[in-house]
Amino acid sequence: MKPNGFLLVSVPNLAAWHSRISLLLGYQPYQCEVSFYYHVGTIVELDGANKHIRAFTLRALKRLLQKHGFETLAVAGAPSEHVSEVRKKLSWLPMILDDFFSRFPSIAGHDIVLCKKR
Repeated sequence: MKPNGFLLVSVPNLAAWHSRISLLLGYQPYQCEVSFYYHVGTIVELDGANKHIRAFTLRALKRLLQKHGFETLAVAGAPSEHVSEVRKKLSWLPMILDDFFSRFPSIAGHDIVLCKKR
């Protein structure tokens, strides 16, 4: 990337509100899979695996971008895409919570970071 170029990154948040609850209950966080083939150990086991290779907290993502020469310009949270799958199996409550917690990037389901190459 050329200097002064912009990068927009969106990643699942390892420290999301639902991951924290999962861990407290002894379950695997949704985005940290134990297999490339099976999605097991989570509160709701879905068919297939997402195949996430890396899981980030907001702090870790910003620090990694900084180490690669990026300056963080803006940060936002977004709802998790998998909460709609969970909603089908549980209830409407996860969707409401996900929408609420997406206002707080450090515990949102997804983190979005806009940065600029130094």
